[in-house]
Amino acid sequence: MENAIQSDNHAVAAAARVDSLVGRLLRMAQQYQSEGNIRQATEMFWTLAEDYQGTPQADAAKAVLLEMAEGYERNNARHMARSMYTRLMRLED
Repeated sequence: MENAIQSDNHAVAAAARVDSLVGRLLRMAQQYQSEGNIRQATEMFWTLAEDYQGTPQADAAKAVLLEMAEGYERNNARHMARSMYTRLMRLED
């Protein structure tokens, strides 16, 4: 019983560390975006959305990617918008 509790405690601690690191990645992506480094920001948002699905950080990244796609659409960069919309829809499957 004691080993099971220790194992659970280790799992919780490991999950907290991953959550903290994923949060750092999100903040880094946001920083890139605020600095105008859109390519790096977009790459990181996709990594978060695709590799860390089910986390609040992935949800936040998907929201930013959707905003970016909408911006491309408004600016008549429809090909880019369509590509992003399609990739986002694949995440919902």
